[in-house]
Amino acid sequence: MLTLVASGSVLVDTPPSPVDPQALRRSCSHHNAVYRRNRPRRLIRSGTLSAIPRFLQTPGQSAMDAAESQALLTDHRVPETTADAAVGLAIVGAQTAPLHPRCWGALGYAVACADRAAGQASLLAHRLPVPCNAPPRRCIIYLEPSRTSWLYRQLERFYHQTRLEFGPSEAHQYHPHCSLSGFFAVDETALVASESVLHALHQIATTLGCLLDQPAWRESVTPPSIVGLSRPPYTTDKLNLDLGNTDAFRAIVHQLAQIIHAQPWGCHVRPKPVDHISLVYYNKSVQATTTVTPAQLDRIEHLARSLLLESPHGDQSVQWDVVMYEQVHQSPVLHQPHRFRELQRWHLI
Repeated sequence: MLTLVASGSVLVDTPPSPVDPQALRRSCSHHNAVYRRNRPRRLIRSGTLSAIPRFLQTPGQSAMDAAESQALLTDHRVPETTADAAVGLAIVGAQTAPLHPRCWGALGYAVACADRAAGQASLLAHRLPVPCNAPPRRCIIYLEPSRTSWLYRQLERFYHQTRLEFGPSEAHQYHPHCSLSGFFAVDETALVASESVLHALHQIATTLGCLLDQPAWRESVTPPSIVGLSRPPYTTDKLNLDLGNTDAFRAIVHQLAQIIHAQPWGCHVRPKPVDHISLVYYNKSVQATTTVTPAQLDRIEHLARSLLLESPHGDQSVQWDVVMYEQVHQSPVLHQPHRFRELQRWHLI
């Protein structure tokens, strides 16, 4: 039996907790100078923005919303889509908030509340006009070892060592994961007037959460197990870490795909086999000029056997998460990773 714990949502419309003015004043002096050195100079590159909404100028709300904007901007992501334009507007509102004379210093305190701020900034999206060139929002659903598990740490160690010794492969463009679905896009032009991309993403995440929370499913499902290593017969430069006991997760994604297909969002969720974590592969999405030789793949497999088949501490149990991401940057070269933004995480305990 697995217990479901959801966390990390940027899609839930919950009001932020009130900001403690005394704590805020104590933080202002420290954060003011730090933030002034890193103040973003360019907030929005595309989209037509109207006047700052009145609710952005309320105490606490604007600074909380600005935390998500700061997180995006420091990650070198230029706001372009409707939701990002809303985030950019939120940080503009933070400058005008009558919260404290050192409002920019107060933003440092708000950054500490980023989890609460994330949903608030994103929820402004439907209030802004849609840029004409807004691309579809590419999302994906992963099954991955919990970040604190021995398997996740060993996978990161494996990726690091193989990248240094043999160069990057497409597996290095991602963090450790097993794909539950392929990429699916929510196209703003396919939505009816009363809906937004945020609404569609919220509905997809809510539907998936309800499916994962079914009592019968939670009673019957067991955590995925490590079966071993395999090389697909059709290639000489691919290595997988095979997983077992994943039928229940595959069934969940098939149910989700059927439900989403019936919605008017122009969105098609493609279920995946859910049977492996890719360790090495080439020429799937990015053209590689060189790949590993059979002898090098033998050495990589030997390293994988030493790191991934058994826990270094003796405890073989692994906690797993189901995570829904939005891809915010697709890298065209192997030596640069893709970038993802976590929308919702469900801990399976």
